Amino acid sequence: MNESKTPIQNRAIETRQKIVSAAYSLFFTNGYKKTNTIIIAKKANVSVGIVYSYFKNKDELLEMWLDDLLKRCDNYFYNQFKLKSFSVELSLIVGNILEKLSDTFFSSPLVKETSPYIIKTLNNFYDKAGKIFIKACNDANVFIKNSYESIHVIINLIKSYNHDTKYRPSHINMETLKRRYVVAISSLMSQNA
Repeated sequence: MNESKTPIQNRAIETRQKIVSAAYSLFFTNGYKKTNTIIIAKKANVSVGIVYSYFKNKDELLEMWLDDLLKRCDNYFYNQFKLKSFSVELSLIVGNILEKLSDTFFSSPLVKETSPYIIKTLNNFYDKAGKIFIKACNDANVFIKNSYESIHVIINLIKSYNHDTKYRPSHINMETLKRRYVVAISSLMSQNA
């Protein structure tokens, strides 16, 4: 990826940040396919030319968003698993992570897109996020059985959880649904005393 233009004046820094914030919001809300530089510019209240003066294309903004999410995941996973040292149950930690990932990424239409670029980009993102998750687990003496294979199962469970929360039968309570997924994810982990 080409480096984006890094502004040094306050007004330019603010303009660039408005573009970044607009793009992040649109990718989450609309997905990749329905987001373009015209829509990003409109939401950021700047011209399309200004967007292109800072960024090569929307791919660069998407990759920035995903990199930012990885950084936030790193901190979040580490802090969640650090709760183990305060005797917080693993199921509560897994539930927190399930909800957070569901709310901040997996409920985006982007996750369901099937273009070759998105599939490749998301697979790369999932691999990196999985490594971060495994490291946070290991640092807290929580180990994932067959870690790299299990990470793909965990990702698919989170995707299924998102689907089921939207389309669940009315007779299934949300807490019951969440508990089922927490148990399934937790079953892939083991704890050392």
